Parts: sequence; structure tokens; C-alpha cells
Amino acid sequence: MSVKDVASSGLNEIPGEFRASWQVKKASASNSNGQSIPIIDLAGLHGENRSLIIEQIKTASEEWGFFQVVNHGISPQLLDETFQASRKFFELPDLEERLKKYSIYSDKEMSQVAKMESETIKYPSNWRDNMVLNYAPNLDTQKWPTEPPNFIEVNLKYNQALYHLKKELLDALSESLGLQTSLLNDVLGEGQTTNMIYYPPCPEPSYAFGVKPHSDPNSITILIQDEVGGLEVHDKHGEWVQVKPTPNAFIVNVGDQLEIFSNGKYKSVEHRVVPNHDKVRLSIGSFIAPGFTTHVKPPPELTAKQGQLYNGCIYFDYILKFFVTDLKFNKGFNKLNICCTGCFKQNNPSF
Repeated sequence: MSVKDVASSGLNEIPGEFRASWQVKKASASNSNGQSIPIIDLAGLHGENRSLIIEQIKTASEEWGFFQVVNHGISPQLLDETFQASRKFFELPDLEERLKKYSIYSDKEMSQVAKMESETIKYPSNWRDNMVLNYAPNLDTQKWPTEPPNFIEVNLKYNQALYHLKKELLDALSESLGLQTSLLNDVLGEGQTTNMIYYPPCPEPSYAFGVKPHSDPNSITILIQDEVGGLEVHDKHGEWVQVKPTPNAFIVNVGDQLEIFSNGKYKSVEHRVVPNHDKVRLSIGSFIAPGFTTHVKPPPELTAKQGQLYNGCIYFDYILKFFVTDLKFNKGFNKLNICCTGCFKQNNPSF
């Protein structure tokens, strides 16, 4: 049964598998210093404002690991059509048809291994339904839903637009690190999967997670959320801060691979989603990642001053360990340490 159907059954309490053993306190829109997630206007990125915008991206990546972007070139109409197609899919009356397409991981074989290896790890399940669409490097729309009728057409347009935006963002991030413009795209930008997530109303949102606290194991994530909100970021002061919904804005966050590649200059930070008591929440996140066989490590240009802090590892080894051990919910555990014994140098804790 899907979470949507659990939520629609009229329960006054959430089932035990979704229930946290402590109360989840909702965050405020800013931290105690009055700071909130930066919003960066990309207008002029290819003009006279480029250096200013890249400096803003650099500062946000260092201080928050998160920022929002507006005037990104993707039309509000396409965003609205994509949200509508997503909602219609999740609200199809045929449960069996929905369940055939629901996903946990983007790679089927890896998910089977992860499921077998992590059965003894007991953390509350996420209060959400989700579906993954693989777009790059291997596009196969035959695995995408055929209902609603325009689903494939709309999501192809959306993912094509996202593919262009991710290149723009990775180029800007590369320049912000003082690197050749195309370097991050070449090393960290091969993969693109889009995760459509449906969060039903929750009878006890203070004891549930839409998504448990975690950092993203990929390179960067480009996400758009609806007006309901619920995404919260763990800032450098140890406070949870809401990412306030901004119309037609994309949320961009640094993933573990970019932290490794940047030699720790940019931070992949914990974030979570808190469900809503009364409203459905929708979000669409595109996960940009290296190829599975890519060995991610800092380039020499970023290790000259402080030495190489991360030896890095093969991305598939990293992602497999991340899901198999479910370490994305181990608070206080440095997830950059999970990929293999050699990811860190000896002066860092070893796995």
C-alpha cells in the first residue's frame, strides 16, 4: 500500500513504522542570527553580472551549502505543467498502476542489495511516495508512466530544461572554485535522475518525517517545491532553518561528491522534510551525479594550500555504501566517510 492510501484511510495516528520516538520541532524561516537561505538572481549570468552572481554562488555554497535561484530560464508554464502531471499520477485511482512505477532507488539492482543488507536497521519510514525518472546518461521513457496521457511529453521537456540548467550551474560552480568552466560538468555532471515526491497530509506531523535528516550523496541537487513548504536545512550553527517557498524558484544544494571534489570548501549539509497536517506537498528534485565508474577526488588546483583532505573513491562504491548502511539517518556520523576505507587521509576518522 502507498503512503497516500495509508493517509486516506482515515487514521488519527500514524502507523508505527512511520512514527519517530521523539517530537520533531518545526524550524523557523531564519536562524537566531536572522539569516535565511540565500536567493540568487541568475539574470545576467552571461552578461556583466556574471562575476557578481558567481561570487554569490560561492558564498552561499561555503556558508549554507544551499541557495535558491530565480530567473533561471525555465518557464513558469512548464513548471506548472510538470507539477500538474506529477500530482495527477500520484492521485491515479488505480493503486496497482501507481505501485508499478513507485521507486526508492534509481538503480534496481542496487536497491535490491540495499534492501537485503539493511533489513535490520530500524528507523521510521519516510511519510511520502516517490517515483524516479532516469534521464541521463541512459534515457528510457518506456519505464516512465503512461498515465496521465501527457506525462512523458511534459517530463521530457522538463528534464531537457533541467539538463541545460544543471550545466549552467555546474559551470558557475566550477568558476567559483577557480577552475576551468567545464570541469565540474565533465567530472560530476554525467547522471541526471528526477525524483517526483508526493507527501500526503499527516495526522501527526510532529512525529513523522517526510524525509529523514540526510545529506545528498550525489554532486548537486536541483529541486522545486510547491507553496506548502516543509524543507528544512541544518545550518552551521546547528539550527534547523526553513527553505521558504519562493514562486518558480529552484533550490540548489551541494551534495557529498561536490564536497569531496572541492576538498571541503563547499559543504554538503543535512536537510529534512517535515510533513503537513492538512495539505499535500509536492516536490520535484533532479539529482546530478558522476558516472558510476568515476573516481571523485579533489583536483590539484584545490589541494595546494591545505593539502588533499579527501582521497575520494569510485562513485558507485560510495552510493552503494550510502544506501546499504542507511547512514543518511545517523546523526553525527560524517557521511563523507562511508564510501571506503581510503576516502579520507589518515588524519580523518576512518570507516
